[in-house]
Amino acid sequence: MRIPFDVEKLLNALPYRKRIENTGEVYLVGGTVRDFLLGKIPRDFDLVVRGRAVDFIKKLNLRRGKLVELSQEEDEYRIALGKNFWLDIAGMKGKNLKDDLKNRDFTVNSLAVPIGKGNFIIDYTGGLKDLEERKIKAIRKRNLKEDPLRLLRAFRFMSELAFDIDERTLRWISSLKGEISRPKAERIRYELLLLFSGKRLSESLWKIDETSILTELIPELLPLRNTCQKYYEEQNLLYHTLKCVENLDLLLRGEMENPLREFEGYYGDFIADDKKRALFLMGALLHDIGKPDTLTRDTEGRTHFHGHDRRGEIITRGILERLRFSRAERVLVSQVVRLHMYPHLLAREGERVTDRALFRYLRKTGELAFPLILFAYADALASPSDGRGVLGHVTFARKLAQFIEKKRERAAKKRLVTGDDLIALGLKPGPIFRVILEEMEELQAIGQITDRQEALQVLRDVMKKHLNSRAPSGS
Repeated sequence: MRIPFDVEKLLNALPYRKRIENTGEVYLVGGTVRDFLLGKIPRDFDLVVRGRAVDFIKKLNLRRGKLVELSQEEDEYRIALGKNFWLDIAGMKGKNLKDDLKNRDFTVNSLAVPIGKGNFIIDYTGGLKDLEERKIKAIRKRNLKEDPLRLLRAFRFMSELAFDIDERTLRWISSLKGEISRPKAERIRYELLLLFSGKRLSESLWKIDETSILTELIPELLPLRNTCQKYYEEQNLLYHTLKCVENLDLLLRGEMENPLREFEGYYGDFIADDKKRALFLMGALLHDIGKPDTLTRDTEGRTHFHGHDRRGEIITRGILERLRFSRAERVLVSQVVRLHMYPHLLAREGERVTDRALFRYLRKTGELAFPLILFAYADALASPSDGRGVLGHVTFARKLAQFIEKKRERAAKKRLVTGDDLIALGLKPGPIFRVILEEMEELQAIGQITDRQEALQVLRDVMKKHLNSRAPSGS
């Protein structure tokens, strides 16, 4: 079916349009057309050509751009023209364009615009109707089975586009859940990052869990479904986890009342970074993954999970290594898991929290200092019967913000002691330098030393303490 449509604006955005028109039978397809119809002018263009893509590229004879082979077997190539700006070119699959489009994943991705043959959209699968109804609908069950990554892509599009998934498609996905382990880990990682960057992450995660794709993909989450906490017996830990992610997702989107919003200046840059925000939310999904392994009960039947944060970090690193996340990505997610209890513990101190404790919290958490408080607030909201409440997190955030401002004022002053002072006192450079100078920085930050003379007096005591602690004990 050919649908008349004004696509001139899309064609005008296509780089090398005239040259492409004169090179053969070629169509704009897939996400390029879908995103244009959703009001976006794309910077990545998906092209399907009759014949071999590599032959088309040779005829195109572009003098700029880097050619990347995506899949020789699938006849797919990319011409990178700049940062986030490229042409993806593939040979037509099947006997004709209709075969090619019907072999795609979802109807909204099976639209095509001919280049140089008129101003219309080709729609063989009802994609335009589904786009209007904001629905993700698989074309055929067979198409999902041929490339099981499409099982995950359905939820990625649900999150990214804020669409709903067709009920029949959900049933197909659920019946094929065992296939999700087939795609390469690198492809799964890519889809997960897009999923966690989307507009409707939490809604998508609930649906993934309903189809069992979530626990097929990350089987380490399955024990959470069979583990309850004493204070929240009516819901299992997996429910609590998904509720926590939902709360955090809504807080980050600004769709939930947020008493921590006054501190957005301290965490706004972090959550504005799509990649960091996605990894942060992944950490929320995995934050309690160490609890089943650390479950104990006291004589009164209360559950305890001592060390679940450290155990969770180990499990999380294993999951992310298996899915081929980069080292930097693994570090950030693992930090969220390892440190997620830290704000809870300090929030319980209320007004009693000390400057020393605040300094050490900042040193250990870095850029995660305030995002972790936001997470702890979302976590507490997901555990309404635990007795902790949430007001302590706001008090802690306020104390931390006040401490940061005081620290900035003190940091404006020059460091009171340096490594040269340690050398002058007869200490040889080595790892102990950093330990001593960090303690002196802490004392300066919390206001216990305020001038150089005082600092030099304290320095001798600090040196003596650390040197004595490292000295071998006598017999």
